[in-house]
Amino acid sequence: MTPKQKKLIETALKLFQEKGLKSVTVEEICRTADVSKMTFYKHFRNKKDLVLQIIKKLYDDAIDEGKSVLRSSKPHRQRVADLLEWKIKMLDQQTPPMLLDIKDYDPSLEKFIKQKSSESLLLFKDFIRDGQEEGVFRKNLNMGFLLHIFQILSNSFFSENLEQYFESYEDYIREYLDFLFYGLTEREDKA
Repeated sequence: MTPKQKKLIETALKLFQEKGLKSVTVEEICRTADVSKMTFYKHFRNKKDLVLQIIKKLYDDAIDEGKSVLRSSKPHRQRVADLLEWKIKMLDQQTPPMLLDIKDYDPSLEKFIKQKSSESLLLFKDFIRDGQEEGVFRKNLNMGFLLHIFQILSNSFFSENLEQYFESYEDYIREYLDFLFYGLTEREDKA
């Protein structure tokens, strides 16, 4: 990757995070990056190509990092905390304007994201099974139900209604994981 290509990607990502995918133009990206449009088109076919490359890289990197968290040798309870931090970090890169535009931007992009979500579900399934063997998670959990709930909650990141209930995606993620791992009952560690 050339320095100018890297600068275009970093600039575009920042603009997409601020304004969403649809509101940012190639001209704005070039102007902000102080790069000519000719240079832009030397590296990318069009804005859609740039968006796809950025989103795919974000998700590929996130999945790799998630794999490393889930497969680490740390105790399960520590990995749950690490998983929370990983999810928050991942969502920091994908702001509400960006997330809301993703679902309408390009069908192949949404398909890619669903594929990555399925990949992460398989990792999660292995993580839960390992936790069951170690006695961290209940042995009588219905894995199909748990994966179904996990998928529903993951898909809710694209909901426009989240901001009615949560001030930030980080708050949503904390609530999401707290519910996933502790359910409706009071946690024992609270005095």
